[in-house]
Amino acid sequence: MRSKDLESFKICIGTNDNRSIANTHLGDTSFFNIYELYNNQEFKFVKQIVNSSKDMDHSKEDKMRSIIRLIGDVEVLVSKQKSPNFIKISQKTKYLPIIVKADTLDSVIEIIGRSFTEIYKSIGTMDIILDF
Repeated sequence: MRSKDLESFKICIGTNDNRSIANTHLGDTSFFNIYELYNNQEFKFVKQIVNSSKDMDHSKEDKMRSIIRLIGDVEVLVSKQKSPNFIKISQKTKYLPIIVKADTLDSVIEIIGRSFTEIYKSIGTMDIILDF
């Protein structure tokens, strides 16, 4: 829900332990944690989704489509590694892939929150944002 006063977007972060962002491709993680971030630097945890597509070949579009079905209305995908599907996602879908260097989920959310305006404006542009 985007209003004039309070803008927001949902992000998906891959994790295996609920504390850190997985040091792998997003599609190879055990869980997808979904958060909603707001332009006032606040956020809320929305839900955790079990990655039932984890064992599929990570370069195949079937895996990409399966993950997109799982995450639904998320707008931003966050990972530590760029995969072949991250490039396809940026070119063929509405999702904005972001590559981060941060290690913990809290630090990822903080970095994304600080860059809210840049990210918000990039949603739907077919970009990949690197090195946050």
